Amino acid sequence: MATAATPEEMKFSCSVCLDLFTEPATIPCGHSFCLDCIGSYWDQSDQTGLYSCPQCRETFNPRPVLRKSNVINEFVEELKKTRTHDSKRGSPAPAPVSAESGGVPCDFCTGEIKRGAVRSCLTCLGSYCEAHLQPHYENAVLKRHELVQPLRDFEQKLCKLHQRLLELYCRTDRSCICALCTGTDHLDHSKELGERQVEIEKLIEERLHKLERLNQALESLKLSAQKERAESEQVLSELIRTVERIRTEVGELIGAKEKAAVSQADEQREQLEQEIQELRKRKAEMEQLSETEDHIYFLQSFQSVCTPPAAQQLFDNIDDSFWNLRKAATRLKDHLEGFWKIEFMKATVAVDVTLDPDTIHPILILTEDGKQVRPGDKQQPLPDNSKRFDHYVYALGKEGFTSGRHYWEVEVGEKISWRLGVTRESSQRKGYFSVNPQQGFWTVLRDDGRNLFSASTGTETPLLIPKPQKLGVYLDYEGGQLSFYNVETRSLIYTFTDTFTEKLYPLISPGYSDGKNAASLIICSHTYTD
Repeated sequence: MATAATPEEMKFSCSVCLDLFTEPATIPCGHSFCLDCIGSYWDQSDQTGLYSCPQCRETFNPRPVLRKSNVINEFVEELKKTRTHDSKRGSPAPAPVSAESGGVPCDFCTGEIKRGAVRSCLTCLGSYCEAHLQPHYENAVLKRHELVQPLRDFEQKLCKLHQRLLELYCRTDRSCICALCTGTDHLDHSKELGERQVEIEKLIEERLHKLERLNQALESLKLSAQKERAESEQVLSELIRTVERIRTEVGELIGAKEKAAVSQADEQREQLEQEIQELRKRKAEMEQLSETEDHIYFLQSFQSVCTPPAAQQLFDNIDDSFWNLRKAATRLKDHLEGFWKIEFMKATVAVDVTLDPDTIHPILILTEDGKQVRPGDKQQPLPDNSKRFDHYVYALGKEGFTSGRHYWEVEVGEKISWRLGVTRESSQRKGYFSVNPQQGFWTVLRDDGRNLFSASTGTETPLLIPKPQKLGVYLDYEGGQLSFYNVETRSLIYTFTDTFTEKLYPLISPGYSDGKNAASLIICSHTYTD
């Protein structure tokens, strides 16, 4: 009688036929199968040209050449002899299996209680216990039948067309198929899978090419950054040396002026000491003269004794030259810091501001690129909307800011009336209103008609500096700061400090024309140039 497959037999069983190897062959991935099983399996893949392992699904192209593995075959023959010997000796009958026990019952046992099946035959389409399976081991014709592990619901696991075990899944038809189906009705579906595999290979190649270009760009970026770092270090080192030289020159100049002043003071000290001695001598002579009783001598000496010696002009401007040097050093420091502040903002946080035509007052004329705006002589027939200003000649930027740091520049030139700044999204657009931070406007204003150059803080705060021709506007949203800079002098004009809670938009007003204020306000390009 045949026995159930032991763990040792399972190691030498073909995963296609689920029985001990018959002429075992090992394929390149390392798995082994019956020579006929793997040959028949690969015959179905000739159309696609891709041959896969039934166990791990690794693919091969071209089709590997198959050879019998003599070593494995010897082990299998020994196991078959052991199985035959054990079956002749007999073994305990398997325990009966009921329908409720969960096992697969033998299809050929009679009675209510059937013994458990140890194999199912795909040719006979039945499941057998050890006793009823014995003919499959002894009969020459039955030996060629394909035996597998016991199957429950046998009919549902077989292909109705080929009566083969359903072991594949067709994604096109969304159904289980047998190995023979791939060569008939599902042949094109296999081709589709092959085509998909080719497409995937192309996509992989494209991604690898993009990855290679990305790596090259990253390497180029690293080299550029290294070069820029080295050149910047060189420039800044030269700047440091220049400042050190200036510091030395200032120190030497102050030392020379100090030495000259001390020398001059020493000379004056000597002169003063001599004058003091002369005055003391005159005082003594006057005392003697006051005690003489010779009136003729008194009259003759009085004029020469009482006339004081000529006084020397004193040096009293020692600190002026030092103060001038200190002011020059302070201006250099302020200019250097202002220059770096503006250039750094240009290089890192500059934004491209363009004006929104839906917000401009009808009297304003906006260029097509949204970069220049000027006052016209009469109002244009523009459609009214909730965003458009109808009283103040204002215009807003298209893009607003709710976070981050942003910098832009506006050229005002020689215009005698203008306003720049930011306003919040919900600020009033219609009619008359106050322009100050309380109403959501943070701006600076020039109005020569009212002799104003001021920050609109509620009450106009005068800005006592030369009127700029180009202004830089710097917004630090989280920091709650809006700063205005004179780009030419690299100096700070004014800073608003507040808490921003809404989206902020750049605000620009070129004022009314009035014959002398017709020029445009120009938003400068954000592109950084040397």
